[in-house]
Amino acid sequence: MKHLLLELVEKAVKKNDWEYSIDFDFYDTYQDFSQDLTKVCNTKKSDQYVGVNNLDEAVVIFRERESKQRKGYILWSNWNSGTERVADYSVNLDNELKLSQVLEAWDTEKSLI
Repeated sequence: MKHLLLELVEKAVKKNDWEYSIDFDFYDTYQDFSQDLTKVCNTKKSDQYVGVNNLDEAVVIFRERESKQRKGYILWSNWNSGTERVADYSVNLDNELKLSQVLEAWDTEKSLI
């Protein structure tokens, strides 16, 4: 099963040709804008402290790759577990990525494991 944030970022990057950045808050950048999915979080057993796995909380900001227009954000909290790690997000991400549906499907899939 994929890391929840990786699934969300992958959908934004592949479907919409967006980039993402990881910030400490809305102003201090931890990781600059990229489409590199290996920098989102720990994706393999040997990974340590990649992307959001190196932070207690992070803001993942999305923008269009070409126009650089911001599309929204996800407030990620490693204090929580499961879909509760998505502490907040821009409402327009529901329209663009069907975020609430992805969260619900991920929760259902996780409960079947």
